[in-house]
Amino acid sequence: MTHDPHDLAGAYALDALGEAERKRFERHLDECPACTEEVRGLRETTSRLGLAAARRRTSRGRRRGRS
Repeated sequence: MTHDPHDLAGAYALDALGEAERKRFERHLDECPACTEEVRGLRETTSRLGLAAARRRTSRGRRRGRS
């Protein structure tokens, strides 16, 4: 367990915290606009990466299916 809640933004955005750390970090988010913004940005980025990966897989499947 880390002692500085600022170090948990990435793990929180990826839903990789245990319950106790998640609750502690959520309390921290209520008081820290910088971490709130960081989590928002990280979630947007992970969402975009997921969409890009899905598109790439779909695109590859179409090319293979046409061969």
